[in-house]
Amino acid sequence: MKPRDAFGVVVRSAGLLLLMFGLYELMGSVYVMLTPDKPHAASAAVAAIYGAVSVVGSLVLLKGAPRLVRFCYGEGEREP
Repeated sequence: MKPRDAFGVVVRSAGLLLLMFGLYELMGSVYVMLTPDKPHAASAAVAAIYGAVSVVGSLVLLKGAPRLVRFCYGEGEREP
């Protein structure tokens, strides 16, 4: 496995962890919003926004983040 491929695996793994955390935040905010008395509605809204941004960012990372990999390792491998 080349270093570029290993970096891609790390990026996708980080995307998976970020996806799980974002979904956790979204589910927690939905739970707080569905409670009868909403003592923490503002913090639930912030958690929902943070969760949505995390999910979108994780989908980019799960796709492989080609721009990030290209930035770190260049356009392609050069043959001698």
